[in-house]
Amino acid sequence: MEALNTEKPHIIHFSGHGHKSGELVFTSPSQKQEPISPDILKAIFNTAKENIKLIFLNACYSKIQAEAIGEEIDFVIGMNAPIFDDTATLLSSSFYNFLSSGITITQAFNQAKIMVEVRHPNEESIPELLIKKGVEDLKLIKKAENKKSNQTTINQNHNGDGDNVGGNKVINITQNGEKNIGNIEKIETFNMN
Repeated sequence: MEALNTEKPHIIHFSGHGHKSGELVFTSPSQKQEPISPDILKAIFNTAKENIKLIFLNACYSKIQAEAIGEEIDFVIGMNAPIFDDTATLLSSSFYNFLSSGITITQAFNQAKIMVEVRHPNEESIPELLIKKGVEDLKLIKKAENKKSNQTTINQNHNGDGDNVGGNKVINITQNGEKNIGNIEKIETFNMN
């Protein structure tokens, strides 16, 4: 919770494990695995939702969590079944690579699903993008105007402070450690415990 308050991220990425019951599994400082219910995670994000635009729950059965969180957050990605690690990695890295090209969240998600379909047929239906009713699609990342530059920045949608990527902060939550994903220039990583 402290990192959500101090860092004020716009994107949160969870990569880890989920249970069929809809719980995501976090690791405590004592290395004990602690399941977190959809209601608890929804309550957490309800209290820190003002800056969060997207939550990516890259874990088995995370659609249950995504549906609960989706009542508070505009864009949430979750899995409706078990997902293999290599499929989950391909999905997330493709999504962030496409998102970094300046397209919308929906476009990046749909293109990432195509990558999954090409390399892992029959698994492209596992990830789902949930969009809060009445919310318009969003570009989070803007390509630099200079055509000679390959620099990508996150769209500046607020007057943020602290370390960030072009105004928007990204937090990557892993179950057991740090993991950078895609072409986003800086990712803040922490374990929610």
